[in-house]
Amino acid sequence: MALLFGLFQGGMPLLTFFLGIGFAQYITPIDHWIAFVLLAFIGGKMIVESFKGEAEKSSQSFSWLTILTLAFATSIDALAMGIIFVPYPHQIAMAVGIIAATSFVASLAGSSIGFFFGKKFKLNVELIGGIILIGMGTKILIEHLFA
Repeated sequence: MALLFGLFQGGMPLLTFFLGIGFAQYITPIDHWIAFVLLAFIGGKMIVESFKGEAEKSSQSFSWLTILTLAFATSIDALAMGIIFVPYPHQIAMAVGIIAATSFVASLAGSSIGFFFGKKFKLNVELIGGIILIGMGTKILIEHLFA
């Protein structure tokens, strides 16, 4: 999971760097809506799943497809970052490396901490995670609409 989050967070700016300014002008006006819809959908699904009994819960709640969608959704706003480096091509490798490594470490730490506290305190981490994802999507949407 952490590897996918790191790859997407680092890969999105790299993608727009290579595609150049032409691509960013099309995605930037709607990136916040895409992120919001995807995060709200996945968060809502997690909340619904959290209320099912253990026998009903799907073992696929954190399937590869879900994790891939989360990695994509949380990194959409990073697409615009690549444009910053178009005039400075010699700095893109270092920037992408730092972004990817930081995202990897933060995702690894967050999932490990969540797993530990979920087991130790019998928390409904699926419910908490769903609420957090919806909150992240809402934050992205509000920041872009009122910035």
